[in-house]
Amino acid sequence: MLDTPEFAALSEAHSWPKEIDMSDLTITVRPVGGVVILDLAGKIRLGEGNLDLHRTLRSLVDENKRQILLNLANVSSIDSSGLGELVSGYATLERNGGELKLLNLTERVTELLSITKLLTVFDVYDSESAALASYRPSDERITQPLSDQAVAT
Repeated sequence: MLDTPEFAALSEAHSWPKEIDMSDLTITVRPVGGVVILDLAGKIRLGEGNLDLHRTLRSLVDENKRQILLNLANVSSIDSSGLGELVSGYATLERNGGELKLLNLTERVTELLSITKLLTVFDVYDSESAALASYRPSDERITQPLSDQAVAT
């Protein structure tokens, strides 16, 4: 589990929404139905902010919260390390039967994701309600790794 009181508090239902401010990136965690929205503000770049995002996503997966929506409306910049963290988070959730989607991309972030072709990887939404409606009910999600499922030949 995580070694800071801020992250330990994520699992306490009465602590929502929880704001974590440890560096250039502020993460506010708020559950809406079965989806957890992470409102990000600041810069997603090499350093503590990146680690905070990684730890938060990992903690949510460990707590079986696997429908995650990253609200990037207040993200001013993302460096290559930050892009790597978004991809890593996406892959972690996919491997664990979850979904990671993006909301409210700024023009700058949209341009970066377009140049790197990552817009084709992520589901991106401009409306929180549309994003929330896009999640599959938990009983439709894959709950075991693909390698453990029967594959027709």
